[in-house]
Amino acid sequence: MQYQKQAEILIKANTRKGEDFGYEIQGYQQFYFDFIRKNATPRGLSLLSFQADYISYNSVIITSEYITFIAAHPENIVKIYRENGKVYVTSKLSANSEKLTLVEAICLKMIAKSRMPNLLDEVFSGRILEKQKEWMRNFGLSENKAFHEYFYYSFYAERGLLYLPMKKAEGLVPVTEIKGHNMNDLFRNLNNNRLVLDKLQQKTELRELGFVVTKGYHENNQYWNKYDDFYEEDDEDNDHYEIVPIVGKTAKNNPSVFASHIDEYDVETDQQFIVSKCENTVTLLTVIKEMDNNNDNYFHLMKKASDCLLHEKLVFGLAKNASKIRKKNLIEITLSPEQLDVVFELSKNQEFFTLYLKLKKGTELRKRKNLGSKPDDHYFYVDGNIYYFAKTEKVAQMIAQFPEKVKMVASHKDEFFKNVVEPVSKNFAVQFKNNTFKTESIELDFQKKQVFLSEQDQYVVFTPCVEYENNVSAILNTNRQYPCL
Repeated sequence: MQYQKQAEILIKANTRKGEDFGYEIQGYQQFYFDFIRKNATPRGLSLLSFQADYISYNSVIITSEYITFIAAHPENIVKIYRENGKVYVTSKLSANSEKLTLVEAICLKMIAKSRMPNLLDEVFSGRILEKQKEWMRNFGLSENKAFHEYFYYSFYAERGLLYLPMKKAEGLVPVTEIKGHNMNDLFRNLNNNRLVLDKLQQKTELRELGFVVTKGYHENNQYWNKYDDFYEEDDEDNDHYEIVPIVGKTAKNNPSVFASHIDEYDVETDQQFIVSKCENTVTLLTVIKEMDNNNDNYFHLMKKASDCLLHEKLVFGLAKNASKIRKKNLIEITLSPEQLDVVFELSKNQEFFTLYLKLKKGTELRKRKNLGSKPDDHYFYVDGNIYYFAKTEKVAQMIAQFPEKVKMVASHKDEFFKNVVEPVSKNFAVQFKNNTFKTESIELDFQKKQVFLSEQDQYVVFTPCVEYENNVSAILNTNRQYPCL
């Protein structure tokens, strides 16, 4: 049904009212974007178009007195309710704003621009609940049964308000004819000569899986949805590394490049498209899913995922400040099989002993760029388009938290070695700059031979060693270990 635009709504000064800090929606029976334009803050209006892409309200709860739009993040939930004959809108952050909050404006814009701008009138007039009873009768269910046990509401700007089945009602066939219902259409066309029914979704298109290694993609999108904090300065060095699975069509002449139809991968993608996956890809997807719910073991899972990425052909980085995964924002990257390590460089001048932290990739040493962030910010080291994964979680911790240099007055050599060099050298190599110290060699005779046992995959490894004075052991030859079944 087409609706004719009514006369311009008169707006008077509004303030938040009641315990829910509701903002009155005047002319709610069928309102237009003008209401939002005149009642949102300038900042909210400037962010409206941009932020609307990151908030969706697919699940809706309806009673006779309110309609609630459910979002993934609690701060984005919007409730519209009736009180004393007036209709108000509220959200979690409503107490902080005398005007419409950003999420309220986004929700109302979705209604105003939809095929059903009279949604609120349908709800608060009771017509929706009457149609709900009729819907239950169409499926042979008592209208007094709990609607939400069988169905739920969803609202889309393109399609309006929809009834969708809960798990209990999946496959439920109407007892009376419902025009356009897919189950009715299925049985009506079941014996047609054509092999494919128009109303049934078929998986005919192929999609390729790829992966994006990025920092803080989902955290930033969630953060941008926070109305009051939007203008806080973003510290990109404290973003969380994550791996985002994506799907798309590859170029016909270059299957290693995405050409079009790029989107994030989720469980529904497999229902719509044929997605090619090898065993390595399945393992990688499983690990990524585990990382979402396992912060305590995040490094080891990320390391496992990084090892899997070495065998994937479509791996990308994301352009700086990109807020959405699009073709133009994808950067081809290479994951190096070499891991990032930390070494320490020791020098001495007339006044101080100084120990410097250095990043080691291959044989190259570099200064660290950032300090004072979290260890998981440094699981990857990026050099141009090459990504290096941290050798151990301790390496990431040192990169994040260890000072760039540690020093002690040169007259306290023994204390410096005991309190600084010795603890560091237990886990990391310490290199001495040329001419820093005088060295001399002492030949030692070993006192006894030793053999150490260890496990490696399905093998037992015998490592021959010798022991010198003061219980010092040394491997005879690091290239000669003898595995046995």
